[in-house]
Amino acid sequence: MVSYKRPTKTRSISEDSQKALDRLKGTSDSNLDHETTDIVPNGKGVTVNFVESEEEPTEGLGAYAYNEEGHYDNLVEYLDEEQLLKLANIVIANVQADEAARSDWLRTIEFGFDLLGVKVEEKNTPFEGACSAQHPLLMESAVKFQSKASNELLPSNGPVKTTVLGDLTLEKEDQAKRVKAHMNYQILEEMTEFYPDSERLLLYLPLIGSGFKKTYYNAHLERPCSELVTADQFIVPNSAPDLYRADRYTHILYKTAYEFEADCEAGLYAKPADGIGIPKEPKLTNVQKKTHELIGVKVGLGERDKVYTFYEQHIMIHIEGLDERSTKFKLASPYIITVDEGSQRVVG
Repeated sequence: MVSYKRPTKTRSISEDSQKALDRLKGTSDSNLDHETTDIVPNGKGVTVNFVESEEEPTEGLGAYAYNEEGHYDNLVEYLDEEQLLKLANIVIANVQADEAARSDWLRTIEFGFDLLGVKVEEKNTPFEGACSAQHPLLMESAVKFQSKASNELLPSNGPVKTTVLGDLTLEKEDQAKRVKAHMNYQILEEMTEFYPDSERLLLYLPLIGSGFKKTYYNAHLERPCSELVTADQFIVPNSAPDLYRADRYTHILYKTAYEFEADCEAGLYAKPADGIGIPKEPKLTNVQKKTHELIGVKVGLGERDKVYTFYEQHIMIHIEGLDERSTKFKLASPYIITVDEGSQRVVG
């Protein structure tokens, strides 16, 4: 909790207003729970000073958890090894369960990629040299969808439009115009990945049925980023009707050793004292490989094609020591827990 002092206020009370003074003294404690009242006679009357009381943070991590200034801080250093190991096991178990639950869907997607008519292969059944051509009807439909959607969603002057809610005034209208102009400038000039990734998303979406954009502030580039996240790298439980009501969802991240070190330097991750091992070749599924071929994007591979694989899980969970609110129930709070797949260590 951020403690602060409110500026001193002075009130003058005349000598013949003893009743008002007594009434003020009697109600100062009941009406001003968060203030200390200092009543000092000054010869002509009295001076009443109101000073905001400084509430000391409660012990434990509960006070830290609700500090608005530290909302985005990495909490790994505030948890002991036993807690971190428990959280890592929970994240890994969730990922394995959700991956197993969607295995049938992934097999269907893998089979569907072979029907797009974009791959030439030899076929020897039912006889040698048999035709292996596939009609590109699905791909043609997807390209038409991408073309029409791009014209509507990605105009050349920027996609942002504004609407004034409530009473329309000249000041609000001018403010809306400024917001629109600034956001379109950011998207068109600064966020160089926005339009290319959106174009890939609009090709990917009609074929797979789900696609995602992840918008966040990039500390290295010092600007917002909006990147494509394909469905094979985004794991959602089958029981979730939508993301807003999902207990958890996981983004599979691939980072080179240099990217991981830079994120640690920026405070996004906390590198364990003994490290997290060395980068390894990513375990890509057939769906991931075919997806990368379709949209023309591969995993950013580092030195000798080695990367770290992280599970960034957004989850509602109760963590002992962090969620110590004044209640007899164990209430869950939203956390982002990042676990390295290789070492199974929590880094953020």
